[in-house]
Amino acid sequence: MNSSTTYDYAIIGFGAAGANLALQMAADAFFASKSILIIDENLSLPITKKWSFWSTAQETAFPIIKTWRKANFISTEVNKEIDLEDYHYRTVDANAFRAFALNQVKKHKYAKVEACEVLHVNEEPNAVEILTNKEKITAAHVFDSRVTAEFNHYIDGIKLLQHFKGIVIETESPTFDADAFTMMDFRKPHEDTCSFMYVLPFTESKVLFEFTFFSHTIVSDQVYDGAITAYLNEYFPATKFTIVETEQGVIPMTDYRFHQHNTNRITKIGTAGGWVKPSTGYSFNNSQKYAKEIVNRIKKGERLSKKLGTKEGAIYDTVFLEVLNHSNAFGQTLFTQMYTRNHIATIFRFLDEETTFCEELKIMASFDSTPFLKSILRLVKRNVFGYPKSR
Repeated sequence: MNSSTTYDYAIIGFGAAGANLALQMAADAFFASKSILIIDENLSLPITKKWSFWSTAQETAFPIIKTWRKANFISTEVNKEIDLEDYHYRTVDANAFRAFALNQVKKHKYAKVEACEVLHVNEEPNAVEILTNKEKITAAHVFDSRVTAEFNHYIDGIKLLQHFKGIVIETESPTFDADAFTMMDFRKPHEDTCSFMYVLPFTESKVLFEFTFFSHTIVSDQVYDGAITAYLNEYFPATKFTIVETEQGVIPMTDYRFHQHNTNRITKIGTAGGWVKPSTGYSFNNSQKYAKEIVNRIKKGERLSKKLGTKEGAIYDTVFLEVLNHSNAFGQTLFTQMYTRNHIATIFRFLDEETTFCEELKIMASFDSTPFLKSILRLVKRNVFGYPKSR
């Protein structure tokens, strides 16, 4: 490429959001003659992440590590095994997914992939200029996965974090039930926080143990490591194992309106676009769904700056987050009520914002009402259902 190269579309960042969007474009005949540029400075670096999601699809086009049809939910009150009904819970290795997506995108005649750093993006009336450490590029429309600096200074609303550290262990002999994963185990939380163990058994001897918080601040590595060690000692005593992988991450759980940074020619995607489900931290499902929606909007000539997701879903998320924001340790009770008083298929549809109003009322009725009513009153007092400002 040279400094005068112009593209129809540029995608900055090739994580889950950028890769899913590129896949949707590359597979659609509408984009067969469109030029597409993917920019990611970290393409040569391994991604130490695994992405999990639920779906009713029997198969996926991309490689997965493991599929489960049963889940466990454990708290100090219950130990429940859940049949996932029509759903499959799947985990994909981020490296494998990126390699699959790159392979598919490279089949597109006019697609280019560049490993370079984006230094500056400037929107002009008729195009967007992208300055990288290699050259200057122009594109008719840019999809940008970089989180804006304004979010770092957001103080007027809810700003919780899903933060975690996990280890993948291999045992000397078969030890685990590989047919069911553990969605949440609240039996050994950290102090007065919403914290739990997440367990993915890939085989009877290879398992991910991930200690996760939905809280205000991150903790030291020693806290995560101590929690995992204590859990293994308590529930899998005398088990000999080797740590083969580690992963760590921080995901925002917030009512921040990321879509306010969308413009006529720049659309924020991924975390930067509000694609992370605020109340759960899950994003892979949304990355697939929202990528399809963006492609459909392009084909119909619709405005791309409009917020993705439902207004009702945003309200439910905000109310739920406010409960955790005000009484963080109450999270165990909230999730216990959710997973023991509702069918899992209804929960998944609710989290995917695909339920009917009657189903949503039933979900709401499954919770004790007092914390939510207090949450709503606090939100109304702060005018959170208007448009919070960042400063």
